[in-house]
Amino acid sequence: MITQLPWPYQMALLGAEILECGFNVKVDLYQLQVSALRRYKRHYKIQTRQGVNKAQLAETLSRHFKTIPVNEKEAITYFVYMVKNNKNKLDQKNGNETSGT
Repeated sequence: MITQLPWPYQMALLGAEILECGFNVKVDLYQLQVSALRRYKRHYKIQTRQGVNKAQLAETLSRHFKTIPVNEKEAITYFVYMVKNNKNKLDQKNGNETSGT
């Protein structure tokens, strides 16, 4: 049974199951605040017309989000590594680990 394994191993097995099933995760950008949607838009330099409302912006960004390629195996491996080592991406500076957590 998966729940009898230590937590990082449970996550690794869950990741393997997701990959095997071809699990298609849907991200609901409509749940984000407008400020977060604008930061996403600015980060990826997405062009939109001025004055779009939240629903239109979320729809445009959802289409963009679906086009971003993701190496699932690499992402899950990295996630499990970070969980196992009790780290998070914010603990890193310029791609190098900082001392202390």
